[in-house]
Amino acid sequence: MPYSHDQPDNARRMRRLGVAESITKKGYTPAKVARRLKAMLADPNYGETARSVAQQLGHEDGVGAACDALLELYEKKRGGV
Repeated sequence: MPYSHDQPDNARRMRRLGVAESITKKGYTPAKVARRLKAMLADPNYGETARSVAQQLGHEDGVGAACDALLELYEKKRGGV
């Protein structure tokens, strides 16, 4: 249940990847969460997709890519180095 800050964006990304479902704050009930979790755990596609995404992410350098992007923005703002 994405609530605030970056959570709604993260939830959308996870749904697009096929590794998550989302429930709105208004629609949240323990029974609904239990049903959705049970359905997800019974569906082998979620596990297979999650393993595939994890493998792809394992080969990425997220911190390095973020640092490079920030440095590039900084250099553009300064007029290049």
